[in-house]
Amino acid sequence: MNNLERIRTAQHMTQQELARRVGCSRLSIFRWERALSLPTGDNLLKLAAALQVTPNELLGVGEGGEK
Repeated sequence: MNNLERIRTAQHMTQQELARRVGCSRLSIFRWERALSLPTGDNLLKLAAALQVTPNELLGVGEGGEK
């Protein structure tokens, strides 16, 4: 998840707060930020909603060309 940590920290949100908003554990947020695992499609949508961005922004799709 290329942009998850950058977007979260830019919004001054802790991993714990994001986890609460998404309905997952802080450890899941940590793993997604470190690319140790990937969120399910449902959790990707919840992450995007919690951070008020698109799923593509979280994934880094469309930044300087399609990835």
